[in-house]
Amino acid sequence: MNITYKRIDSDTAREFADYILPVVAEASEFDDYMFYAMLDEGHIAGLLVADPRRIGPEILSIGLSPAYQKKGLAKELLSYTLEDMITMYDGSEGISPNYFGATIIADRKTAGTLSRIFEQCGFKPGFEGAFYETTVGSIDESELLHNQSVLKYLSEAEGREHFRSLKDVSKKQLLAFGNYLAEKNISSGIIPEELEEDISIIGFKEDKIDTAILFFKENDGIIQNALLYRVNDGTLPTNLIRLLTKSAEIAYRKYPKDTRISFFAGDEIIRKNIIKFFPKAEPLQRMISYELPFDAEVYQQVMSDNI
Repeated sequence: MNITYKRIDSDTAREFADYILPVVAEASEFDDYMFYAMLDEGHIAGLLVADPRRIGPEILSIGLSPAYQKKGLAKELLSYTLEDMITMYDGSEGISPNYFGATIIADRKTAGTLSRIFEQCGFKPGFEGAFYETTVGSIDESELLHNQSVLKYLSEAEGREHFRSLKDVSKKQLLAFGNYLAEKNISSGIIPEELEEDISIIGFKEDKIDTAILFFKENDGIIQNALLYRVNDGTLPTNLIRLLTKSAEIAYRKYPKDTRISFFAGDEIIRKNIIKFFPKAEPLQRMISYELPFDAEVYQQVMSDNI
């Protein structure tokens, strides 16, 4: 083998979509990503996809041809990518991220394999959860859409003020919320242009965000949940139920009934509520997040210890 690595454009990357996780390959913002190829004698045998727009540059996908797997080459491709991306940021123009992120959405086997690669390169585990998927049509069978007290609350002035669609939330509030999520290692940030603004709902308490459910824009018959968040204050999940109801109600009215929709469970309370209200939902994907300090000196030490 004569292995080399280089950055390629999105059009070339599309020709090798088999090496890219489906949720990444099908993303509407695909052209905004960065693509790093592993080549053998000039022929592409693997791809890594990264998103440079996040608060911390984010690794989204790593995939190699079967003949090249289990040889340590995925780790080498990741190392090459990180070294190249470090050179993109010099702190000028206010761009000075302090960590690399890695967020993987995949089936459990693939997610587990990629987890080991990140850990070998010094990434530390962060947030983890599972996506429960069902159809929009099955929402009508949920007691969420038949709870009259919740529906009444959401229709009144207090409920409308409490829970707002994304399009009714200011950019300043979204930016502050995104920064908060990043600081708490819950999410790498929010890019409103990627999100479905009608069924993405944010809940407020005394003008501070206490609950949120965000969905990516519908793509190929799938509405993928980006975040399901609640302040963990030990109280009963009343606002979580209201949040799910409002989002589900809008989705049921807006989309064809065979459209697939996912809900993200990042803690046990959310998981139990999803199972309760969407009994036909199945846990089809796992999401894992990792971080590595975005500092050349620290990074070089991590690499020397792990490669």
